[in-house]
Amino acid sequence: ACTLVGSLVHWGDVTPPPVPFGGVTQVASGQGHGLALLADGSVRGWGGWNDNQAGEASVPVGLGGVTRICAGVGSHSVALRFDGTVVCWGSNGYGECLGTSVTGQAIVGTPDGRPVMVMGVTLTEVRDVAAGFYHTVALRHDGTVVTWGEDAGQRSLPAGLVGVRAIGAGMWATYVLRNDGTVTGAACDGFEPLVTAPSRSNLFTAVASGWDHALAIRTDRSLVAWGDNGNFQCSIPTNVTNVLQAAGGFQHSIALLSTGRVRCWGSNLAFGGRYAGQGTDLSSLTSVTQIACGDFHNVARRSTGSVVCWGLNDQGRCLGSSATGTPIGGTPTGQATRVRGVTLASIAKVAAGGDHSMAVNAAGAVFCWGSNVDSEGNAVGQSTPPASLSGVVGIAGSGNHSLALRSDGTVVGWGSNDWGESRGTDALGQPIGGAPDGQPIRIDGQLLAGISQISATGEASLALRPDGTVVAWGAAPAPAPQALVGVQSIVGGRSHALVLLDVASSDCAGVGAAGRASLR
Repeated sequence: ACTLVGSLVHWGDVTPPPVPFGGVTQVASGQGHGLALLADGSVRGWGGWNDNQAGEASVPVGLGGVTRICAGVGSHSVALRFDGTVVCWGSNGYGECLGTSVTGQAIVGTPDGRPVMVMGVTLTEVRDVAAGFYHTVALRHDGTVVTWGEDAGQRSLPAGLVGVRAIGAGMWATYVLRNDGTVTGAACDGFEPLVTAPSRSNLFTAVASGWDHALAIRTDRSLVAWGDNGNFQCSIPTNVTNVLQAAGGFQHSIALLSTGRVRCWGSNLAFGGRYAGQGTDLSSLTSVTQIACGDFHNVARRSTGSVVCWGLNDQGRCLGSSATGTPIGGTPTGQATRVRGVTLASIAKVAAGGDHSMAVNAAGAVFCWGSNVDSEGNAVGQSTPPASLSGVVGIAGSGNHSLALRSDGTVVGWGSNDWGESRGTDALGQPIGGAPDGQPIRIDGQLLAGISQISATGEASLALRPDGTVVAWGAAPAPAPQALVGVQSIVGGRSHALVLLDVASSDCAGVGAAGRASLR
């Protein structure tokens, strides 16, 4: 961030500049590098993925007269100069830095500080730039858009596109805002980024998120979705109506209807191409009152207080555990979940992490089942809540950690704590390391209290206060924007977060990339 006096402030999982400097007018951050535009039109770069191997932080010698900078999601950087030309540096495997030749082929090779060429002609009259993973976008003064770099669909904007007033780029997507207020886009790998900003006559009542896609319920109980659509997880079936709740997994979505039935769509496969069935309706399941999604499994609470799970059952994440704590194997077919050999009953709420499931009963006791290890096989304990935990009224799970909201408004975390996601931050704002010990989370050294809702996303945690402000800690997307107010609910995806705002603030806002959190 750039302060009003031109100094640089940084936080979170980002490499700070090696030497402090002032006079900063703009900053940009890529996957592993940072850029700063100074008042004299020069640019400073630092960091870099794999020790700056691609050179994305190595600003070309003599570069000046810069009016705007942006950092690619991958390993390249872009600078717009006062004369309307563009200079890029860093990775250039698809011509994302140097542009295209007369024949439209990518100009590869090492960037040398020369302006970008498109169709063999130096690109000019540019007023804004944006960068994705392997592609770059420019908006010209006449309202037309030019793209170069990798083209697996993310550069396939409508022919004759004019009247554009703003541009944006996700990892593999391009977005444009037209003068008439409509938004269109193009993307690859099945992304369906076409998002039209909703009018205030069509507000949302709830939001949900999968890995790289998001869902929202309108006031008329219809459902919309956006983001990654590689397995049609955003292509809502026609029989999904009167939706009470929605949830998303890795590449599938589910919805709870007013009839108490659950509809599922999207991928039915887990990693390695194994059939799991998470995207298929469980025909025997009725009287459902709440749902949740893991990466490849679903969790449902029935009106009787019992729990039913289906999908991938590795580590017993669906069927639970035996009296000895051993995961119950087999294929889920609608049988009630058991934990320590006892069928779950009087359950008030359910939640799911990537590979584990959670429930809290009416007495405030928490039950967890499924994986206790991370993706590398390290034991982190996300399915083992602290023995002293009680008085719980809310739960949330992510890939490798879990959260519980207690009746006194404090929050307890357990599982992975690489970024302080399960313990919080100390008085200096640094992550509190070490294994979680069952103690309430602290933020800036102070007890986190007065919380009304929690959510977990990736390696970060989020909490909502009754005054509509959000607290976030751990890795990206923490911290939450400081200007965020009027929040009614929060939800986390793989590496992004969504918040539902009240009418006085906005309809829906997101923090993230790849189009999954772009609706406003």
